Amino acid sequence: MAADQQFTPQYVDLGLPSGTLWATSNVGADKPEGLGDYFAWGETNPKTVYEWSSYAYMNDAKMDGRDGAKKGPDWFNVNKYTFDDQLKGAIWYSGVTFVGDNKKNLEAIDDVAAANWGGDWAMPTADDWNELISNSYIAHTDNYSGKSGWIVYKAKAEADKGKTDGTPSASYSTADTHIFLPAAGYRNASASIQNASECSYWSSSLSEYNTQNAQSFEIDSRKGARVEITSSRDYGKTVRPVCPRSGNTNGNDAVDLGLPSGKMWATSNVGAKAPQAAGDYYMWGMTTKSKTYAFTAYKHMLPGWEKILKKENVNKFKNYIFINKYQIPDENNSGGSWFKWNGNSWQFLGDGKKTLDAADDAAAANWGGKWRMPTQKDWEELNKNCYGVWTENYNGTGVNGWVFYKAKTKANKNKRAYKGQTPLASYSLSDTHIFLPASGKWQDNISDRGKKCYYWLSNLGRTESRGANGISIGPKSSDFAGEGGGSRFMGYTVRPVLDKSNANTPIPQVKAPKYYKITIVQPENGTIESKNENLDLSKPVKEGTKLTFWARPAAGYLKYSETWKGTPCDENGTFIVTGDATVTCKFKPKNAPAQTVTTTTTTAETEKATASEKTETTKKKKNGFFRSLLGK
Repeated sequence: MAADQQFTPQYVDLGLPSGTLWATSNVGADKPEGLGDYFAWGETNPKTVYEWSSYAYMNDAKMDGRDGAKKGPDWFNVNKYTFDDQLKGAIWYSGVTFVGDNKKNLEAIDDVAAANWGGDWAMPTADDWNELISNSYIAHTDNYSGKSGWIVYKAKAEADKGKTDGTPSASYSTADTHIFLPAAGYRNASASIQNASECSYWSSSLSEYNTQNAQSFEIDSRKGARVEITSSRDYGKTVRPVCPRSGNTNGNDAVDLGLPSGKMWATSNVGAKAPQAAGDYYMWGMTTKSKTYAFTAYKHMLPGWEKILKKENVNKFKNYIFINKYQIPDENNSGGSWFKWNGNSWQFLGDGKKTLDAADDAAAANWGGKWRMPTQKDWEELNKNCYGVWTENYNGTGVNGWVFYKAKTKANKNKRAYKGQTPLASYSLSDTHIFLPASGKWQDNISDRGKKCYYWLSNLGRTESRGANGISIGPKSSDFAGEGGGSRFMGYTVRPVLDKSNANTPIPQVKAPKYYKITIVQPENGTIESKNENLDLSKPVKEGTKLTFWARPAAGYLKYSETWKGTPCDENGTFIVTGDATVTCKFKPKNAPAQTVTTTTTTAETEKATASEKTETTKKKKNGFFRSLLGK
């Protein structure tokens, strides 16, 4: 197939830890078994010769000793993607000083997948290939739609992960989730395909040991699947793109605890990089951490409250009366700014909002996507449907807190092992769970660290505007009685949640390029031939494609300066596709006389010219007569 003509890339979710999605075909192929095109590392177009002399990233003097080039191997003159590899005879050194760019991963402009497919597509890194190898079952086949290669299956059993060929623990067929990697070999110099019984795919990662090599995925029946670090960059290899599971998780991990609603809980707090870390502390309704946790630093306060407080001599302990967002008709706070005395009673004027807007939700604001702070209902669901265990050394980190496990039986739901109690032996940290660290809370200073978990919920308190709902749980059973929460001015941690559908729906962005019809009109006395050997011009061509044509005159005719005039091509027969186009050309006969410009005039124009000449002659005669009278 012509590379990428009228083709929309497809992807497969192989259940990898990172969530990375793998394309079902190679760049340049329109089906899984297609070999596609071959590319030198860092180049985005296929070619016919794969060697250093044709490599894109070489200085102008590529060969040994010419015009100041570095003497030694040709690759001593590579001028992009270089690092301090101690090859001091190369151009990325000045004497013994490294002067290269220190770029070790391809930029998007040099990434075959990004350049050809667009959207979120990219070449896999070496880590992506290693993840695929370690988490999949790979099996060789001689007949995948008639092609030889390796099928990479989503592993059904833990024992099958990382296994190439051999006998799997589970049964597999092409009806199962998989991708197929055709045995495409590689190309070097101008030779035909080498090692055609093997797979050889580029990664976007430079070699860790020397500049002239890049890392590639290789698989054959002798060595199995692995990532090689010494693949010469000038070789032509195939490319299998990947795209991230962008979804709505924005790179943060969620756990499915089997809750009735399908809610998924994050594995860490906002601002934390590990489950046991506290992360950041927030006042309720604020999305940035504070230097102080008090009403003086609170965002949702009546403008000018400081002056009012001073002028009216308001009790400083009633500072909450100046809250100006998320107000309810409190039972005991009729003196708040959200009330007005109408002569007979206090009239409620507040906004009546009981749940945080997304703009004031610390999870939504900091993590984006569909993440949000949990509600009181979300917390109750977690508490009633999981098995909880208080631990004082989570996973060997020395951090205290609560582990909430996905319940294995109905009898385990809403059960907890408090401090001093022995947890059920059937649960361990290898089971699905989340950990809520006992990070304490901030007010004037931090308190209860290691003793209690304090988390904000997104709901306002039920009876007072000044307070908000939260989780306040320690190691005792009494800590789970009633509702948590407290003054919205205190600093609590935040653990986000999201709907299962939002977490599991990948939304990779895939560019749908435009395609245009190219019509070739053969000229008289010659022919037009395409130089684009990888393109079938009987099919629409992708926008932005560079096309080049030969103009071949017939015997007795020549090309000349106007051969391509009036066509989309430049003088070299080249143009960039931006829309439908018609390509043609013209030739002139050999030994044709030089063209002369002739002017044809109409009868009216001739008569006008004659009259003009007569007038001019009369003027000259008159001038001569007057000069004679004046003696001039």
